[in-house]
Amino acid sequence: MASGRPAAGESKAARHLPLKVAGGYLLASSLYILFSDRLASALLPPAALSAVQSVKGLGFVLLSSVILYTVLHAAGQAVERRSRQQAQLLQLQQHLLAAADSLARVTTELQAYATACQFLTDVLHYPLAWVAQAYEGEEELLPVAAAGPAGRFVEGITARHDESALGQGPVGTAFRTGKT
Repeated sequence: MASGRPAAGESKAARHLPLKVAGGYLLASSLYILFSDRLASALLPPAALSAVQSVKGLGFVLLSSVILYTVLHAAGQAVERRSRQQAQLLQLQQHLLAAADSLARVTTELQAYATACQFLTDVLHYPLAWVAQAYEGEEELLPVAAAGPAGRFVEGITARHDESALGQGPVGTAFRTGKT
């Protein structure tokens, strides 16, 4: 906001935060100085006042430093967190663009399934992604694409989408209901 205009995406609250923090600090500091000076003058003899004022001033500087450190540390952590989130979003965007590019080059439905499975395991880190297909007149679901470290798991799967015992598992149920 160096130009006086808010940065893109900067909320009104974020723009006013520095003013609120500085104003709060000014108010609290002024009240502390005024009231502690009056209290010290009322309770202490003039000879001791100078030493107490120095201790009081050093205490104020120490307390201000602790508060300043705490606020800046929290702000720094928030900036780091946002930076990490932005990096993750940028990486995901790059992966999505690469996946879209890969999908644009496929020429068959099976290649599209394989590309989608590869995306899920490589980018979203699923241990297994697979696609099963039911052929007309068949109750058995046959794996047509798989990827991931557990990809060999589908080689031994027997799944159905009918009401038999083999059709009542998560695969058959997902196929029948359309919900995963």
